Amino acid sequence: MLDPFLGGGTTAVTAVRTKRHCVGIELDESHTKLSIQRLKWEADQKEGDRFA
Repeated sequence: MLDPFLGGGTTAVTAVRTKRHCVGIELDESHTKLSIQRLKWEADQKEGDRFA
């Protein structure tokens, strides 16, 4: 997936959940940091814990 406006990283998180790759482009450093936090959290979750 290509997300030219990464924002909060929703597309990237969806890519992780569906076992796809994602390239995100973001100019705002705060949005980049938020996306990284969300992706780290997602990577740490077990399959059954994501929606608990």
